[in-house]
Amino acid sequence: MQIESSYRSLRRILLVLLMVIVIVTLAIMLTSVSSANVRSTIPPDPYAPIYADWYGNEELVTFIFYRNPSCVPPDFNLLNFFDSPLSAFSCPLSVDGFVTYKNPDDFVPIQGKLRGLGVVPIWFISREDYNTAKNDGVFTMGEFNSLSSLIKASAHFYTETLHPEGPSAMPMKNIEASGTLEDNSMGYRFFRLHIIWVGSGADPVVKQVKITFW
Repeated sequence: MQIESSYRSLRRILLVLLMVIVIVTLAIMLTSVSSANVRSTIPPDPYAPIYADWYGNEELVTFIFYRNPSCVPPDFNLLNFFDSPLSAFSCPLSVDGFVTYKNPDDFVPIQGKLRGLGVVPIWFISREDYNTAKNDGVFTMGEFNSLSSLIKASAHFYTETLHPEGPSAMPMKNIEASGTLEDNSMGYRFFRLHIIWVGSGADPVVKQVKITFW
């Protein structure tokens, strides 16, 4: 009996020691990972050299402008996505937040969190107009403004969580936005936008773009 009791006590001690070792090891690993990542606030981080990003469903395509549309160079091809940093960075952002880089010198973050600065320009066009406009591989602001289906809106509430393509094993975006339409000729005054995009832009695993007007 005494031998069995001693054995149980020794086993408990060994289990406790093992748990302590596991906890300490995890703490060291988490600390090293945390210290390796670099969090940068937007601003002063200028974010990416982009003016807008876009997502669509079967009926509509929505363009979210991270910078004022009036600041986009007239001859810039929106389909190229990235612009010269010197040009894009000169335009004020319509969002702030933070991004996290895996290494201090990285260009693309591993994750980010954005929020609107009161007014985030969001433009909607029909899927048909979008497909026609991009057929030649060039889509400028002049073409954009000439489309009959164009609906301009301002998001007074905007949040975005992102894990960009490249450094992220599974790219992801989750966007929530709501606000007012600039033109209520259709009888609508407000909009709500909800986007869930998981996977690469060309071939997402999950794609949900819900747009509501009322």
